[in-house]
Parts: sequence; structure tokens; C-alpha cells
Amino acid sequence: MTSWGHPSVADYLPAGVGRCSTLRSWLNQWSVDHSLGDAVRWLPEITCPVWVGAGTADELVVPQMAREMYDAATAAASRTWVEFAGATHYFAGRPDVLAEALDALAAWLDKI
Repeated sequence: MTSWGHPSVADYLPAGVGRCSTLRSWLNQWSVDHSLGDAVRWLPEITCPVWVGAGTADELVVPQMAREMYDAATAAASRTWVEFAGATHYFAGRPDVLAEALDALAAWLDKI
């Protein structure tokens, strides 16, 4: 299951993943066994400031997973953790919380 629904549907949407990716890039994004997109693996090597925002209602990246990402950023020049109450994945159905998150991110960017 993807955040766009079942892959057999998501891949054929007008702007779906299958329309703009190769087999290699699709596997890198979605395959647990083959992906290099592992934040907990790579974040310890990041030395620039890191900002992690977590939605408390996110069913795909649950707050505990986001917290693990934050905790993994051990070499970061600074780390910032922000939780957004009621935020779902991609803030679906919550434009109010999306605006709050964007304001928080913009304020953080102004400080670094």
C-alpha cells in the first residue's frame, strides 16, 4: 500500500509514481530490501542543521519513527523537533495544520 493507494492504482494515476520513475528508482523508493532511502542510516552523517516535524496522526511515518530520525541526527550542527497535533501524512484534510507547519519551518529557516 502506498500513500496514493494500492500500487496497481497509484502507478497509473496521471501524476503517479509509475509515470515518472524507472524500475531502479521505484525499488529504491519502495523496497525495504533495496532502498538507500533510510533516514536512520544516513542522518548520523549529516552535519548541517536538521529539522524534524512529526504529525501526531500520521499513519505512514508514525511519531516514533520521526523521533528515531531526530535521535539519529547525532552529528548535526543543531537539531529541532516539532510535533503537529492532528497532522496526517501529507497533512491530508488538515490545511490549518499544514499552514502551522510551514510557518514553523520558515521560522526555523530564518534562524539558521
